[in-house]
Parts: sequence; structure tokens; C-alpha cells
Amino acid sequence: MKKVLPLLLAFLVAGSLCFADEAKTLTGKVESVTKCYPKPPNLRFAIIGITSDGGEKVKVSVVKDTVITDASGKDMCPGGDMRGAWKLKKDERVEIKYLPGANNGNDKAVSIHCLGEGS
Repeated sequence: MKKVLPLLLAFLVAGSLCFADEAKTLTGKVESVTKCYPKPPNLRFAIIGITSDGGEKVKVSVVKDTVITDASGKDMCPGGDMRGAWKLKKDERVEIKYLPGANNGNDKAVSIHCLGEGS
């Protein structure tokens, strides 16, 4: 039994890594920006609602490691100030990369790139 338990644990860990969600990319318009003040366990700074060009609606959590850039590619969160996410505006076109369910069951934004208004 002592030899089986470590093998079983290794199998479970390897299996969970094989089925991890891959990042998805979506282009659309910002529908909403909800400011959050980070508290455990979510530690999110904002929740951004986006409607894709195809009509799919997604809400993503902006966390400390989310990269947010404006239309020129400039960092909107200099020095790690994640309040830059609060500068996103309704109807602004963005391209987001996100991990479904990666932030305690919420979709986690990996990157948000602003494309400008009406681009």
C-alpha cells in the first residue's frame, strides 16, 4: 500500500495537468467594467464584461499578472498598478486572451489589448 499511494498521487497530478484548459482569444466590445478591491481568495482588480463580434458574452477577472495595453501597445498598468483596468470604456474594442475557470472558477484575463473605439 505504501508504494501504491505515491504512484496514485503522481498519476492524479499528471492527469490534471494534461487536461488543463488552454487560453482562448476573443475580440469584441467592452460591455462593463466593475471595479474590485482585491481580497482573498480571488484577488481580482476588476471584472470586465465583453461581447465578442460573434455575440458570445464573457466576463473575465483582471488579476495582478494580467497584461493590459492600449491601442499603441503602451502598458496601461505601469509599475503593476492594476487600476489601469478601470480605464477601459464601454464599447471600446478589445482583444482578450483568457483562461476559462482559472481564477477560482472565474475566467482569468491573461492579456487585454485595446484596439480603440469602433476599430
